[in-house]
Amino acid sequence: MSVLPHHGGWGKFLAGLKWVVVDEAHTYRGVFGAHMAYALRRLKRLCAHYGSEPRFIFLSATIANPGEFCARLLGDWGRTGSHHRRGDAGPRGARVAGQRARAGELPAARG
Repeated sequence: MSVLPHHGGWGKFLAGLKWVVVDEAHTYRGVFGAHMAYALRRLKRLCAHYGSEPRFIFLSATIANPGEFCARLLGDWGRTGSHHRRGDAGPRGARVAGQRARAGELPAARG
């Protein structure tokens, strides 16, 4: 049974919802993005109906304007409240003279 059209059966869950994590947010553009925006906004309204105000977390590695983009998806015009991380936070290998080292080519430890 889906959540949005049958929210009566999901009331307890929606009342306690604290986090909504949306992965690959950069793909939500065009018609698919419009559908996703309507679904997220409806979820947000239903949560408010049941007394919760979950925090929405959008994940994307390739988006230039995360605050504006996510505010538009949620319909929060003028209120971004975004806390986004700039740069790459992923793990990386050692660097040799400004270039990534290949496996087995790590520099000798200095002692």
